[in-house]
Amino acid sequence: MILADLNWISLNYPHFGGPTTGPYHGPPLLLVLLNFSIFLYLVWRFVWPMVERYASTRRERFLREYEHAQSTYSDALIKFREVSERRHNIFTESQKIHDAIIVQGEKEAVQLLRNAEEYVRMRMQETERQIQVKRARRMKELHDEIMKQVIEEAKVAARNLVTEEDRHRLYDMAADHLHEGVGRRRA
Repeated sequence: MILADLNWISLNYPHFGGPTTGPYHGPPLLLVLLNFSIFLYLVWRFVWPMVERYASTRRERFLREYEHAQSTYSDALIKFREVSERRHNIFTESQKIHDAIIVQGEKEAVQLLRNAEEYVRMRMQETERQIQVKRARRMKELHDEIMKQVIEEAKVAARNLVTEEDRHRLYDMAADHLHEGVGRRRA
């Protein structure tokens, strides 16, 4: 029934000049098909190359941008890996430096303590030596004072006890004793 209503080839269809009543009979189907095939040919012949060029240009630009994006992405990945590795290396180096500083600080602290102990020991020895020297000097001064006092007391006591004759005899004995000592040294 649909095929019966179609105008296959007649160019005389009722509404050509104006509206009509009844079923609508359009232009002949063969003309429509011919018209459509001419349209397709013209599109294929003139429009399609432009569409193809445009699509090709778009595809090439897309591929270039895609390749550029891929290379940028791979460069970014490489740089990210390098930065990550550098960051890791910097962290490990900073840990090594930190550990080395700690070890060096501990060594220096131990050395400073040893130096301080050595300094204290030397100062104690020096102080002890100075005390011994001062003590020896003071003991000598005391000994000399005591000897002076004893000699003075002995002189006073000897003057009262020793007579003039005993004095001359003692002087002579001392002189003889001195001469003998001098003679022994020369020999």
